[in-house]
Amino acid sequence: MKNKTKIGLVIDSTTTLSKDIIKDYGVEVVSLNIHTAHFDKKEVDVTDEEIFEELHDLKNIKTSSPSPYDFTMAFERLFAAGFKHVVAIPLSKGLSSTYNSALLAASDFEGKVTVIDTNIGNYGLANIIESTLFMLEDASTTAQTYVEALKQRVSTCDLTFTLTELKHLVNGGRLSRVAGLMGTLLKIKPMIKFDKEGKLFLAAKEFLMSSVIANFTEMVNKFAKAYKNVFVKIVDMNKNSVALAIIESLKKLKGNIKISRISTVRPTFHIHVGKFGFGITATAFN
Repeated sequence: MKNKTKIGLVIDSTTTLSKDIIKDYGVEVVSLNIHTAHFDKKEVDVTDEEIFEELHDLKNIKTSSPSPYDFTMAFERLFAAGFKHVVAIPLSKGLSSTYNSALLAASDFEGKVTVIDTNIGNYGLANIIESTLFMLEDASTTAQTYVEALKQRVSTCDLTFTLTELKHLVNGGRLSRVAGLMGTLLKIKPMIKFDKEGKLFLAAKEFLMSSVIANFTEMVNKFAKAYKNVFVKIVDMNKNSVALAIIESLKKLKGNIKISRISTVRPTFHIHVGKFGFGITATAFN
């Protein structure tokens, strides 16, 4: 166990932490639920391939949040394992009621559980957590210090992604039909971000792939100029060549920049954003 503290972590199944990190740091995962015409399963039991087979029938795909009871059980397992304080790090409340479920469950634990209001999700949360793992390897790290570090990372986090198909965002109500139609007809690459309320919005429109990569690179460069430590995660959803081009561009920057990469946004997010796309997230600290 690499986690030497008495701080236990709870995430939801949309956060793309690796299985090794989950195991090595004793992280509990609370699953969202996926409902299709062919199955009703917990997200942790659904593969990307299963969801890809269902994407043609979006009207019959639904997701639902974990219940407060699901979080309560996760909290109790961590306390039973010897942790003295638990930190829950759910995806943005602007996208899901998962945060509210965690908050309601935490109210029964008399201040021993902290729920972070992240306003971010998915690979952005994974990157934030990964930037704090070194703190969990130090037995002297207190819960208060760790929570403050998480909040600082959240406050500096930037996440941007773009898609080759916009119909999933349109059908899910996260992008207007007019914007989706125009984007498709003009082959616009939409630059989608989280706003201050944790909701997705169209931040910019690019026509060239080189412009998208330049946009990503400049975002990371601003972090590198302002902070001593920058953590970057790239997600490529079936767009390997683009991910490699982004990495090569970032390697030209100066600064202490740690780059990691993942190739999935997990089933729930694939339902909302589709099969193809790519994105980047960064957080930083001194």
